[in-house]
Amino acid sequence: NKQIWTMSQEEKLALVTELREKGNNHFKARNMEKAEVCYAKAIGTLEQLGIREQPGSSEWEHYEDMKLPLLLNYSQVMIVKKECTSAITHLNTVLKREPTNVKGLYRRATAHSGCWNVEQAERDWIALGEADPSQANLVSKRLAELSAAVKQKDAEEREKLRGMF
Repeated sequence: NKQIWTMSQEEKLALVTELREKGNNHFKARNMEKAEVCYAKAIGTLEQLGIREQPGSSEWEHYEDMKLPLLLNYSQVMIVKKECTSAITHLNTVLKREPTNVKGLYRRATAHSGCWNVEQAERDWIALGEADPSQANLVSKRLAELSAAVKQKDAEEREKLRGMF
């Protein structure tokens, strides 16, 4: 078990691939804690590789691109764990780099819905529909579900308030 800082570039890249595969296996087995650790270590390893490169250089860009699927996977773990704010933070990174990333928009809309960030969720659902018109039915369904959830929550709050007075 070699320390990451003592590894060569090739060893670090191999480690990233290994960690991603392990993370995927843990996710499939519904072991979110272990999946989270694997994805986080893989992202951290790529960030270490990127630190040595000039921002904007082809190598730096390559490492940034390699982080995107890991950030998407990590954010899915956060959504499953109901840690929506963390998911949103990582998805913002993905969408800053690729504004029309369909998985990124879908997951951030899901996370915003989970955090009751209704306007942001609506904005992301609409952006998803624009980025991928084949998702129009899904987008309509999710917007309707969000609207219904908001109405139900409002009704529940009105009922609580009515009971107070």
